[in-house]
Amino acid sequence: LKLLLSIMESRQDSDMAERIMQNIQPSYLVNAIRQAYNTGSSAEDVDPLDAEEEIGDDEATPHEVGHNIYILAYQLSEYNKELAHLLCRGFINEASRLSDPALDYYSKRTAQIEVVRYDRSLERIVFQVPPICNYLTKTSKLKVLYTAERDEQGSKVTDFFSRTDDLFNEMIWQKKLRDNPLLYAISRNMPLWANIVFLLAVICNFLVALFYPFPQVEEEIPTSISVFVWLMLVILGCLCYLTPNSKTISLLVVFSIARLKITAGMNFTLTFLGLCQVIGKAMYLISYLGNRGFKRENLKRDGELLYRNVYMVLCILGLVVHNFFYSILMLDIIIREETLLNVIKSVTRNGKSILLTTILA
Repeated sequence: LKLLLSIMESRQDSDMAERIMQNIQPSYLVNAIRQAYNTGSSAEDVDPLDAEEEIGDDEATPHEVGHNIYILAYQLSEYNKELAHLLCRGFINEASRLSDPALDYYSKRTAQIEVVRYDRSLERIVFQVPPICNYLTKTSKLKVLYTAERDEQGSKVTDFFSRTDDLFNEMIWQKKLRDNPLLYAISRNMPLWANIVFLLAVICNFLVALFYPFPQVEEEIPTSISVFVWLMLVILGCLCYLTPNSKTISLLVVFSIARLKITAGMNFTLTFLGLCQVIGKAMYLISYLGNRGFKRENLKRDGELLYRNVYMVLCILGLVVHNFFYSILMLDIIIREETLLNVIKSVTRNGKSILLTTILA
């Protein structure tokens, strides 16, 4: 089996695939995949991902054998329509593949990359995704995708490999994090905490822009408006319970803030929102540290952690010193938006040269 895989990887042409398919029936390959999967599933009482990590390199589990057969069939299916139909590749109805646990299991754990060689030929490499890669968070994947160096040809490959140690250490930590259910529950919701904190910052700035300076004595609100706000809260609350969606929840938050302003006044409303923002940012820092790990060497060279701590200080200053500190928090939109971040990077990348040129001029 390994010999056939080596041959297919070294010679990716239709002639070699046809020679192999002359001696192996497509249905035989698919049945072998299912048999290996069923054997491995019946022999293991633990998660196959963990079981494959515990087995030594010299011992091949049934799941590993089945995965090698699947990779061979995946490569051969490019040249054989019958095998492609059995594997339900691309143009075939995906519903049938989802009903087959063996093919579904291996397809989710198989990936491919395309390598451009020096002679400009394109080589496709199909490989098994290591089990530990399942512990890599979506946030880290998006960070690599958006911040990888792409200014020069081949720079993104070099930049990616410079991050592999940190990514691998994160995957190891994420596996250990599963042993702490509370910390894991907080850490897995890091994007949610970030969105909540940012929305609270937008709301606080919006209220300051509209109502500053705040009156010492609140104006009396007409009864009709107060009743209307209560009615909308009840309606939106029922809609959120029955058919929750982002628009309904957003409207519910807006009318809740309006109700709080009518009842307690603008000063109390802004203080309450600022306190919620500090609590949300604290939860974000806990989730960030939970995802990154608590090793001192990781924290010392983590520029993003320093930025998040400064953000936390600004939230506290806006709460206890002056509301105008909330305006600085809006600069966070540069970090959140990829386009704005790329524009800033393009301007500041040669900042030293621009500054020296300006001084000379």
